[in-house]
Amino acid sequence: MDQSHSSQSYEAENSVPFFADMTLDLAEAHDIAETPEPMQRTILQTPQPTHSKEFPNLPSLDECNTIVSNPTDASADSTASTPQRIFIQPSSSLTSKPSPMQLEIQEIRATDSSPSFPPPTQYHNPQDDNIESSFVDRDMGRLSANPRVVRGPRSTQRRRRQWPKDVSWAMSFFIIVPVTLLFPIWFAAKNTDADAVWIATATSPRLATLHTIFWGLGVAILLSRLLYRTAGGGDGDDARHFASQLLLSSAPISVSVFIMLIVAIKVLTPHAFWPYAIIPAWYLARDLYLFRRWKMTATTPGGRQAFFQALACMTLDILSRSLRRNPLWRMIVGVVLVQFVVILLWRMSLLSAIQSQSPIWILMALMGGKWATGTVARFLSLIACGGISNWFAEQSSLVEEMNQMQQKKGASNRGFRDEDEQMIEFTDITSTNTGASNDNSVDMPEAYRTVDASAYKSVLQNEGMEDDDFEDEIIEDEEDGRFGVRPTVDFPTMSARQKQQRRTRHSRTTVKQFMMAGLSVNFGSIAKCGLLGGLAQLVWSQIRKIDHARAAFRRGSMQGMDIGGGPDDRFSRPASSVPGVFNKIMLQINFFAREFVRNHSDMAMSYVADYQLSYTRAAQDVALLLDEAGVEPIIHDDISTHMSACVGGSVSGLIVLLTGAVLTHQRNRNASHAPDSAIVLDMLMAFYFCYTLIFTVMEPLRASIKAVYVCFAQHPDSLSQAFPLIFHRLTRMSQSNLS
Repeated sequence: MDQSHSSQSYEAENSVPFFADMTLDLAEAHDIAETPEPMQRTILQTPQPTHSKEFPNLPSLDECNTIVSNPTDASADSTASTPQRIFIQPSSSLTSKPSPMQLEIQEIRATDSSPSFPPPTQYHNPQDDNIESSFVDRDMGRLSANPRVVRGPRSTQRRRRQWPKDVSWAMSFFIIVPVTLLFPIWFAAKNTDADAVWIATATSPRLATLHTIFWGLGVAILLSRLLYRTAGGGDGDDARHFASQLLLSSAPISVSVFIMLIVAIKVLTPHAFWPYAIIPAWYLARDLYLFRRWKMTATTPGGRQAFFQALACMTLDILSRSLRRNPLWRMIVGVVLVQFVVILLWRMSLLSAIQSQSPIWILMALMGGKWATGTVARFLSLIACGGISNWFAEQSSLVEEMNQMQQKKGASNRGFRDEDEQMIEFTDITSTNTGASNDNSVDMPEAYRTVDASAYKSVLQNEGMEDDDFEDEIIEDEEDGRFGVRPTVDFPTMSARQKQQRRTRHSRTTVKQFMMAGLSVNFGSIAKCGLLGGLAQLVWSQIRKIDHARAAFRRGSMQGMDIGGGPDDRFSRPASSVPGVFNKIMLQINFFAREFVRNHSDMAMSYVADYQLSYTRAAQDVALLLDEAGVEPIIHDDISTHMSACVGGSVSGLIVLLTGAVLTHQRNRNASHAPDSAIVLDMLMAFYFCYTLIFTVMEPLRASIKAVYVCFAQHPDSLSQAFPLIFHRLTRMSQSNLS
């Protein structure tokens, strides 16, 4: 009693609650003034196996009171024996490394100024350590207020090895392209009488052409930043809308530029007006024909342009969500620089071939440069199509999960209504209005309206999912803070563990994963598409024009071109029913042309990136898919390719106009004997080189829009929640083509 009295007096003086009694229930111990003395207990330590659970005995109340009342007695007596330990220490096998949360709690206890008491002994479960450690590994439920999920280490499961596709085309590329680009230079240097004639032709007199390529490179980098560095979601809507309006304005600008080019050739170089003026005149006629066709086939004035603007904004939004803007933009700039180096080499090869005046070398230089630049551009197509395909696949899975939830909810609602006898007569009516019974419902739920951009994740392996976009944004915000700009979003400081994880994930982004696949497994398919994809697109366009002309001439109607030569095709009639040898030859040409388009369409890049198929197999599967879904006429009426050409033509034409004026001024000032044909040839070469650079920047957008059509044919409901307006338009157009 004396000890208990002394402990009570100690509590009264220090106003510290006493929590030594742990055996009472909280309801019983409420409002009890004095703590009753517990029964005397003896401390027994029984050995237990390490794998079993420990039940440590509770300490004696007298011993606790002794420690509290005389905290320095044991330490004052140096000769006294070591006091017996009150708490049983857990075995070494059950002792785990303290977690970050435990360390933080210990620091708080160490800095607390209140008297420290021994912690009460509690029941210890070894499984709790595992639960706690796994919970700490997840950043303790985001205690740092970081909204981004930190993924765990990548899986060690082996993936199935992918063997390279179209190996023969890859080997042909590495053999033919260097030969066709380097041999004309070597041949011109060896067989020219004057030692420095070909070098002068490639450098000094043509510096204006070289400057034009550098100007085109600067415009290409600025255009790539304008298009592909917009933020995903609603934050980048204004920037994407401005970019799409700029693309639309390039169509009338290109017409004006081509007219100015024709006039400039006539005024500056009158002796070379024929035949060099045919090239800008052909571009002008093509644009005017397409503008007229847009106006005649559009249901509403400006309908095609408005749909292209909405489609371009949607495609850029999907790219920023799926591939992330910073790595995508850096990759595009890197590929544009590679294209710039290839164009410089192509320029020297072509000038050397022209200097040699050999048609064979000129043809070889043209073919080698076209194949090389086309392959570099198709490399961007592969990455863009892969990002679009991943986003559509993820959206398809989300829509399926939502439909399953609606079906379960509708089934439960129907069961509840069946049990209600008063509402039984309305059961059939209300069941038809549920989301489960209407599979084609396109109502946007609240979850999709408020969903964040991070919800749209890729469907690749987990080891390539993360991106370094978040770290770049933190760096940009820190730089803005140094310059006095207040950031709009306050990002918390990343922990050392998060920084280490981002360093380990720095080389495993989605963009880099597609790049590695494009340089290894799919390079043969890219090379094949770079050589034959554009030609197949041109043949397909001409076949469609012939079909429309025949339909108008015969006053018939055609639902669409069947690439495989279906039974509804007018050209697929038996040759015996068409009199004349000429018609038989035309039927054979038509058959081979359609077969060529079916096997080499550039829309195959979607399946090449998504399923890593060979180029021919992917083209055949895509052609069959588009024909069955009724999307093929929509792709033919798409204006994305022409809008990309208008952007390239307008920018290149304006640059070449300045180049032509500079060349003419230098010739007149230096009294040079350079003919007009040489100046016009320089202008045309500069135009095509700049056009290639600008079109390379536009290639991801053009390929992504085509990938949207292919993915819509494969996953028709994927756009219903994220982009309902475009979903309704594409659905209506595809259904009208099938009817």
